Amino acid sequence: MKQYIIFLLSLFTTISFAQNKTIHLAHGLGGDQDSWDAFDDFIREECPNINTTQSLMASNQGIDVYSGTFNVQLEHNNATSNDIAIGHSFGGINLRHMDNLGTDYFGGYITVGSAHHGALLANSNLNGNFEDWVISGCEEVITDPLISLAEIRFIIQPDPDLVGMLENTICSNLYNSLLEKASRFLGNGESVGELVIDGRIANLPASSLPSIGITCSVNGNPLYRLLEDANFLNTDFNNIMGTGVNLTTAANYTAIGYGATADILQVLSNLTFNFGFKNGLRAKLRKASKEFQDGYNWLITTGPAWNQLIGAGGDVTWTQQSQQAWNCDCIDAQGNPVSCNSLDAVELEPLAMDGTCNTNDECWETTYISVPNFGPDKPSDGLVPVDNQSLPGSIHEETLAGVSHFAQPSDSGVHFAILKQLKTDAPIPFFIINQCL
Repeated sequence: MKQYIIFLLSLFTTISFAQNKTIHLAHGLGGDQDSWDAFDDFIREECPNINTTQSLMASNQGIDVYSGTFNVQLEHNNATSNDIAIGHSFGGINLRHMDNLGTDYFGGYITVGSAHHGALLANSNLNGNFEDWVISGCEEVITDPLISLAEIRFIIQPDPDLVGMLENTICSNLYNSLLEKASRFLGNGESVGELVIDGRIANLPASSLPSIGITCSVNGNPLYRLLEDANFLNTDFNNIMGTGVNLTTAANYTAIGYGATADILQVLSNLTFNFGFKNGLRAKLRKASKEFQDGYNWLITTGPAWNQLIGAGGDVTWTQQSQQAWNCDCIDAQGNPVSCNSLDAVELEPLAMDGTCNTNDECWETTYISVPNFGPDKPSDGLVPVDNQSLPGSIHEETLAGVSHFAQPSDSGVHFAILKQLKTDAPIPFFIINQCL
C-alpha cells in the first residue's frame, strides 16, 4: 500500500508540474529578437504545440534597463510564474537579476554561457589592454613587416595592390571586426562597467527560483574559433581565402611563413655587404628579418595572450632569448662569402668594414629578446572562463565542450542540453512540460 501511495504522489507531482508552459527567450549583449531562432525552430519540432516568445531589449544600458524592458515584454506576452525563461550571456544575467527582484513572469530559468562572476574582458576593455593588444597585432603582423619590405628597394618591392589588399583584408576586417564582436559582448554603455570582475553583476545574490546553469567551453585556439563562429568574415575575405576558411590552420601556416621569411632575410643579410654604410642593404634586411620574427612571435602567442585578456590564462613570466647575427664581411680567394674564423683562414681576404675578423666574439653579434611564457590555461567559451559561467544557487549544472560563446544560441548541443531539462526524466520537476513528454 505504501508503494502505491509513493507512486501516486510521484505521478501527481509530475502531472502538477508538467503543465503547458511558455518558454521566454532572452538574448545577449548586441543580440535581438532573432537570436534564438535556431532553438525556436528546434524546440517546436521536438515539443509540438509549445509556445515561445522572443523580445528585443536594449542590452548596452545595464541590467536595470534590460530587465525593465523584458518585464514589459513578458507582461505583454501574458507571462506567468508557471513559465520558463532561458537567457544567453547577458540575458541569463538579467534573469538572475529579475529573480532577485521577485519577478512574477517566470517560475524558473536556465542560463547559457552567462558571466555570472563577471568577465575579465570587460576589465581589459576599460583599462585599454584589449585595444593595445589589437593594435599591436596589426602593427606586428601587417604594418611593420610590409614597411620593412618596402624599404628594401631593388631587391624586394611589394606590389602596392597586394599591400593594400592585405591591409584592408586583414587589418580592417579581422582586427576591426574583433573589436566589433567584442563590443557586442561588452556593450558600449553601462553594461561593460557592470560586467567587470567584482562588479555589480558578480555580486548579485544567488538564485532563489529553480534554476539551471549551462556552461560551455571551446576546443583549440579560443580566439580563432570564436571569430569563426561569430561569422565575421566578409565576402571579400572569403573570395580571397576560400569560403569556410579555418582560421587556426591559416594562422599556423602564416606563422610558419613568417618564421621562414625571417630566416631567409637573416641569411641574405649575412651574405650582403654594407660597404661601410650603417643604413645599407644588410641593415635593412636585418630589420625586415626582425619584423617578421616579431610577427611570428605574435601569431604563435595569440591563444595564450587572448586567454590572459579574458581571464582564462595563468600568470605571464618573461624570459630572455638570445639571437646571434654575423657582423663580419669576409670572402675567400675566389670571392665567396665565408666565415672569417674558418679553418682555411689563411686564404681569407677580410673586408674590414665592420671591424677586424680575428675572433668569434668579434664576428658574431648577440642580441636578446623578451619572450612571454604563459601559465596554464583554463577552459573557456572564448570570452568567459567556465568557472565564471557557473550560476550561483542553481539546482543543476550542465557542461558542454566545443561550443564558443557566439555559437551557443544556435548550437545543437546546447539545444539538446536544454531539451533534456524539459522531459519527464529531467532533474528538476518544475521544468517538465507537457509538450515535451
